[in-house]
This record gives sequence, C-alpha cells and structure tokens, in this order.
Amino acid sequence: MRNLKISDIPLVKLPIEMFKGKYLAHFGLHKPGNAGDTLLFLAVRKLFDQTNGSYYWNLEQLWDEITDKTIKRLNKKSKGIVIGGGGLLLKDTNPNQKSGWQWSCSIEQLKQIEVPIIVFAIGYNRFRGQNDFDPVFQEHIQETVRRSIFFGLRNHGSIRSLKPYLDSSLVQKLNFQPCPTTLLSYLYPEKVDNCFEDGKRQLTLNMSIDRRQLRFGIREDEILTSIARAMKWAMQEGWEINLAIHCPGDNNIEPWLIQEQVMFRKVELGGKPAQEVLDFYSKMPLTIGMRGHSQMIPFGMGNAIISLISHDKLAYFLEDINHTEWGIDLKSQDIEEQLVEKIKFIDEQRSMVKMQIINAQKILWNTTVQNIEMIKIGLKEYR
Repeated sequence: MRNLKISDIPLVKLPIEMFKGKYLAHFGLHKPGNAGDTLLFLAVRKLFDQTNGSYYWNLEQLWDEITDKTIKRLNKKSKGIVIGGGGLLLKDTNPNQKSGWQWSCSIEQLKQIEVPIIVFAIGYNRFRGQNDFDPVFQEHIQETVRRSIFFGLRNHGSIRSLKPYLDSSLVQKLNFQPCPTTLLSYLYPEKVDNCFEDGKRQLTLNMSIDRRQLRFGIREDEILTSIARAMKWAMQEGWEINLAIHCPGDNNIEPWLIQEQVMFRKVELGGKPAQEVLDFYSKMPLTIGMRGHSQMIPFGMGNAIISLISHDKLAYFLEDINHTEWGIDLKSQDIEEQLVEKIKFIDEQRSMVKMQIINAQKILWNTTVQNIEMIKIGLKEYR
C-alpha cells in the first residue's frame, strides 16, 4: 500500500499499519497564531517529506504537558520524535518547571522515551539583558542533547550560547541546522515570484514591540521615531509601505507612523493559514523586520531583507549567511540614516543582492541535505 501524506491535517488518527512504519510525532505549534511559527512548523514537515519520502505525521502540541500516557503512546506507536523548529530555548514562553524551556516534558519522562529524538532547527532565544534560565534547564537540556540522535540549532550564535550549559562531552553533538523557512524557494518553487528583480518599489515593515524594556530600554520613542521617519522618506521616494502584523503587539508601531504621516497598508498575518503568509512574502521585494521570521521567510523566498536588531538572533542569522551589512543594531545612534542608505543600496543593486541571496541559500540547503542524511542514518541505527 502506498504511503499517504497528511502533513497539513492535524490530529487525524489512522491505522498505523497503513503507513509501513513511517510515523513521526512532531512537537510544535500547529494551530495558526504567530505568523512565522504557523509557516515554520509546516515547512519542517515539508522538508522531511521532500528529502526522505512522505511520512505519516502525528501532530503533538508543544506546549501541552507531557504525561505518562503520552510517553507510553509515543513509545508504542511512533518511530521517532521531531521537536521544533522555533526559538524554543526561552524561559518565559510556556513557562514550566519541568524543563525550563518550551517543551513541557520532565527529566524523568524524557528518560522513559524509547524512540529516537530529533531536535530540529531550534533557537536560543534569550533576550539581551533577560534573566538566565531556571536551574532545571541545564540538567534538562543536557539530558535532551544526550538522548537525541540529532540536535540541530538554527544559527551558530545559538550553538555558542548553549555550550556553557553542556558537559564538554555533549558539545560535539550540537549541529548547525538552518531554519526551514530560509529554504522556502526549494520547498515551494512554484511560489517564487520575480518581484524583487522586476524593480517594484514595495516594501514591508514588521515591528516587534513586545518586551519593550528589553528591546528599547529608555530610547523607545527615539528609536521608533527614527524608523517611522525612514518610512516617510521611502514613501516620498515612491515606495508602497505594508505593515505586516505577525502578532497583536506588532500593531504598536502605528502611532509613530501616523505621527510622521506615513501612508501604509496594514496586513494581518497572525492567525492566518500558512499558505497566506507564504503568498504575501513571496510578493514583497523588500522586508524590513524585527522578528526573526519576518526576515527568514522573505529571504527564503529569494527577496531582500533589512534586519532591525533588538534581539541577537537576527544578528546570528546575518552572520551565518555572511551579510551582516543587511542589519541595523537598534542600539545605534543613526538608525534613520542607516535605514535610508540600506534601502537605497538594495534598490540600486538588485541584481547583485539577488545573486547574494541565491548563493547564501544554496549553502544553507547543502548543509540541510547533509543533516537529513545524518538523521536517516541515525534512524536506521536506532532500530
């Protein structure tokens, strides 16, 4: 009987014998919410299916508390567990004392898992100046790394940041695994649009205005005013401004845009289906963003980005693709001037920038293919 693919149909139960043993449990955020996560977890499964044949996926909600019943079911019915991607190494999103990070599985339960564990493209997401993880985190993450057949972090910065929590014998198990959203043009080639090369002056702005003290300190008004003034310049130069909302807090930039008389179209992406998020970014020549996925998704579709860095993860991504010049640290004093100059440069050098994106993406794809082969071997050896 041929394999069936039901990647996009959550929580469907079918007889396991129908799938010739190809069954993976995917712990993630599977309901539309944060626009980036909505597309990310779908892209993880798409990547596995495209590179290794279609699986039957059982979708597990990442934030649900793991019970002994859950562990028994996974051991009996699954051939492996995939955890991620996403910025899961963060203490205050789904806070719990079982693990200290987003996966709510106790150390005792973790030790009871008998099937292969694959941690895929997760990120170390502590903010600048944020309190360290609770003590349980170190013991839990060490046990997770120890028991994983593959442990992949989505940037080298996350690898550097996680190392101090691990015994030296475990550090070698950390692998660089790019976020699948950076590879969207490989996963969804039919969605690729030539809008960037066609010279369209249309840009998207995404502003993450949560945890405001951690992001802006005492300079919030100064920083947001500078960004709004750069958007006014772009508008006067003939750019159409789109304001992309991934989460409700992203709306908080509006007063600054209105104050500077910026004309913009608001696009609500939070809670929308993954395909709608993909379609939107595929048609955006340039995205200026604060959220990681407001950068990785358009890059993944082959379009230009400018990163507004209030969280180190955006800088880590630019380091990995060797284009730190596409970022502006919001600790800078000349944000408006930097942003205007970067928009000008990208507009004037579209052919060169497009080739840089293609070349960077190819390196990330080759890394991912090698990792998938490593995972295949690990799954076979586990049997």
